Amino acid sequence: MSWQPLLTVHELAALRLLARGLHHLEIARELGVRPETGGRLLHGAQIHLGARTLAHAVARGYEAGIIQPAGGTTDQARSMVATDLSQGTCDMCGAPNS
Repeated sequence: MSWQPLLTVHELAALRLLARGLHHLEIARELGVRPETGGRLLHGAQIHLGARTLAHAVARGYEAGIIQPAGGTTDQARSMVATDLSQGTCDMCGAPNS
């Protein structure tokens, strides 16, 4: 059995966007959150992955299989993140994702 980190849906979405080359401000805009919240999501992903830096968090995400190598465009990555966020409830406040 392989190790699976326990990231929230939003932390995973932020990490996937970071892995696709988006800047912190772009990540926040894509997720519809304030820049500070976007930073907290990335920091949470980093902590959950046991990573020392954000680059290390991305590498750990690839190693754990929760991030897939980019085979498409940034728009396709954004579409994948939107699909992830449309399922379930918000990990931060418990409200339904819409």
